[in-house]
Amino acid sequence: MSSPAISVVMSVFNGEAFLRESIDSILRQTFTDFEFVILDDGSNDSTPKILSDFAKRDSRVRVFPQKNKGRAESLNRGIDLVRSPLIARMDADDISLSHRLKEQYEFMNGHPEVGLLGSGVEFITPGGKRFGFSLLPPLDDAELRNRMRYANQFYHPTVIMREEVVVAAGKYRKALCDADDFDLFLRMAERTKLASLSRPVLLYRVHAGQASIRSMSHQALCALAARAAFVLRSRGVPDPLSSVDEITPELVRKMGPTDEDIFHEAAGEHLHWMSLLAKFDTDAALDVIDGLLSLCKSSKSPVRKKAAVNGLLKAASIQFQDRRAAKALTLATRAVLRDPLEASRIGRMALAHKVRKIAHWLSRPREATV
Repeated sequence: MSSPAISVVMSVFNGEAFLRESIDSILRQTFTDFEFVILDDGSNDSTPKILSDFAKRDSRVRVFPQKNKGRAESLNRGIDLVRSPLIARMDADDISLSHRLKEQYEFMNGHPEVGLLGSGVEFITPGGKRFGFSLLPPLDDAELRNRMRYANQFYHPTVIMREEVVVAAGKYRKALCDADDFDLFLRMAERTKLASLSRPVLLYRVHAGQASIRSMSHQALCALAARAAFVLRSRGVPDPLSSVDEITPELVRKMGPTDEDIFHEAAGEHLHWMSLLAKFDTDAALDVIDGLLSLCKSSKSPVRKKAAVNGLLKAASIQFQDRRAAKALTLATRAVLRDPLEASRIGRMALAHKVRKIAHWLSRPREATV
């Protein structure tokens, strides 16, 4: 049997809600020379039945059931099972656009120096409604490499990677939990060039139950650890994460980041997911803001006061949009009492932004009327 051009790898645990749509999006690709390696990580819902049905219908689908091991170990097993030098990642709740594999294969085939390729995404609600795009990541290696020192520039289910580079970098590390992808990409960046396509290849589903939202604070801690380790390795220091079993605040502080750095990372995650959820699930967005306010209670530092005021005003805005004026007023009052100057500054910025949007709308050319 000849080897496929691409191996798509997915790890799934209890993914019945969106799994069929996700698998279909791969099987309907315009590029057809691939295998689909799926690790069923101990699912106890209808996931095994769904996977079995697809495997019977399409020989490209290869299903491997196992006891629950977590994403990192499952993906590492998938990497060991692939038969292609190119590995495309896929998650069980997202949708790959039909041109994805074709464009990624052509790019990787034409750029042998690139070992990691990603793209931006278009966001969708749990019901599949599109509601916006991510910021387009830099396209060239130099800028990607520079920005990776501050934040992950790759959406995990968009990437395609060279298997030899993934293995040389040491594959995924379980201790990094939901930032295991960022940690791997940083280690790959030490061995290969990076790139991004100029248009999205994936519809990225945002929902309150996804791992990135359920474990925001710890994911932020792991991402900070991955970046700190990357910086230390670049200075010739042995990898401080090479033999750790768990990422803790104490470990991260030993690597250089401060408590305020840890807070800033977690607050940024909360504000990011709040802004996305607020577009279609205001109750979930308010829950995220509650989590941010809980982080702010432990200190009266200026950074945390500003984050608290920001969170309170965003919550007030959401309540106002939902026509809950009394709750909105209460939250806005709390923001002003906490820091009047900061509340005023954020309010002026928000007002200026709305004025610019109205001015832009008014300046649009109108269609001629008869």
